[in-house]
Amino acid sequence: MDCANKLYGKRLRDLRVKKKFTQEFIANSLDIRTATISEFENGKISIKLSTLGSICQILGISIIEFFDFDSLPTDAKKTEIIAAISANLKALDIEKLLYINTMTQMFKKR
Repeated sequence: MDCANKLYGKRLRDLRVKKKFTQEFIANSLDIRTATISEFENGKISIKLSTLGSICQILGISIIEFFDFDSLPTDAKKTEIIAAISANLKALDIEKLLYINTMTQMFKKR
């Protein structure tokens, strides 16, 4: 879940900044603490679906648009995927990491 929280938090931050909204503006609109928006954006806490719906209304987008990661520039998607993979790798033991490293080397050769 932590990886998903970070992915959704980054998406929230990117959309909020694109609209030129501050965390304080979003928080005040939702009647929550500014720190809560920061925690959402940093992946420290989950965003409830009802809260996400309200955030999307404030941003002027649908929930479907929020989850439309295909609309992200390719470099941004690649960065998010690498971050997600990196987070997952940290939990693995050395044997699994060595195996994954061997597999990725094979992809590089193609």
